This record gives sequence, structure tokens and C-alpha cells, in this order.
Amino acid sequence: MEGTQAIPTAEPRPPAARTRYMKKFLIVTADDFGLHEAVNEAVDRASAGGVLTAASLMVGAPATEAAVQLAREAGYEQCCQFSKRNRVLVPF
Repeated sequence: MEGTQAIPTAEPRPPAARTRYMKKFLIVTADDFGLHEAVNEAVDRASAGGVLTAASLMVGAPATEAAVQLAREAGYEQCCQFSKRNRVLVPF
């Protein structure tokens, strides 16, 4: 067709060249926050040490109230994990 130009495309780079320019991130999520006091302590220690990206709260688990209190004191952002048995939202 007259008057049209092809759009230039970049040559594909080999995988090693692509990763050299990409930032890499590690996302670490602690599951079962609220399951047990030992789990709560481990989540708190990992968060304080800068290891965790997120933690999911098990609503209705035996140590949920302690986990919520710990999260409030530490200033965690809100998150909840639901199961078929537990339909309660506990905001931090």
C-alpha cells in the first residue's frame, strides 16, 4: 500500500541479555498468621527483620486475636485469609 510504513520492531534479545536489564524482586508471604502463638512470633520476627513482604491472617484460628493485636502494634497493613468455615472479617 502506498504511503504506509512498516513499524520497526526490536530484535529479540537472548534471555541472558534481557535479565541483565530487569530488576528482580523476591516476594515472601507468611501464611497462617494467627494459627498459633509460635507462628505469630515467627511472622513478627521475620517482618521486623525486613524479610516479609506480606502475611495472611487466618480468621477464626486459635491465635487470631493475638495476631490482630500484634499486627496493630506493629502497624501492619490489612490482610485476611478466608476458608469455607470462617466468614468473619477482622480488620487490623
